[in-house]
Amino acid sequence: MAIDSASPARVCIRACVTDVLGDPLNRTTTLGQEFCRKILNRQFQSMPALARYDHGHIPPSFDSLKPVSVWFVFDLNVTSELTKGQLNNLPHYVYLASRQRAGELEFISRDDWSDMAKERAKMYTWGGRQEQEELREMRNRQGRQ
Repeated sequence: MAIDSASPARVCIRACVTDVLGDPLNRTTTLGQEFCRKILNRQFQSMPALARYDHGHIPPSFDSLKPVSVWFVFDLNVTSELTKGQLNNLPHYVYLASRQRAGELEFISRDDWSDMAKERAKMYTWGGRQEQEELREMRNRQGRQ
């Protein structure tokens, strides 16, 4: 199932943290940038904006110096808040990110992991809790003008 690069979707990526090169504190953003560039052929839009943005949730142990595997969760094309029901009905795509066979990250679709990944991702607020609050404030300011 191919991802529409312009439609809202949640992407769960299982990766060994040391496979994501660069500063360990930037791994979530780096992985989001690589995924969007390679799979969606577009930039990772991490700055909250009323029109659309992408959000990477920061998982536990993302900055480990040891080769541990974690689930990175990305909300793509966020335009508004979603209820839990709406989020559950949104497409969820699952990938394994690996640097094993090539010098750069490969993203391997893992549809058989969908149920497990969807269950793990439930804990995260669509688009990020703080970012949604910022957008609410932006909309309120815009409505007062």
